[in-house]
Amino acid sequence: MDYIEKMVNRCGVILKIPKPNLKLHEFDSDEVSAMFIRSTYSIVANGVWLESANVIELFITICHEMRHAYQYFQVNNLIVTKENEEMLQKWKEEFDNYCYPQDERFLEQEIEIDAIAFAHFMTLKYLGERTVIPDNIKKKVYLRIQQITETLEG
Repeated sequence: MDYIEKMVNRCGVILKIPKPNLKLHEFDSDEVSAMFIRSTYSIVANGVWLESANVIELFITICHEMRHAYQYFQVNNLIVTKENEEMLQKWKEEFDNYCYPQDERFLEQEIEIDAIAFAHFMTLKYLGERTVIPDNIKKKVYLRIQQITETLEG
């Protein structure tokens, strides 16, 4: 959990958001690695998944979930946002009408494209590794990576 705590702290600094609560929960399987819970502003990590995850998988997952925390913070704190109004509205709509992984539209949600893009950006920047991006969203993810890079690196 120390590594997860450090990653959450580091991402929080980079994203300029308050640190979410961090919880460990034993899920029934390792299908879900972690999730951001907006009602408690928490990241819940799956203890079952953690037993078999490697450092790169853990890094990608924490970056992805921290980006969801960022999205939620931006939607609810419009005064400090760097995101455009159209993006914020889309994120709000998607949080309010979230499609879960079982839904075929899951990966096409802007909040997922953005979280995948941020995790890819961070993994490449800090670990020198590329993440796997599904072909059907690759173009959108690469465009978002470019936007994130411009925002974070000026």
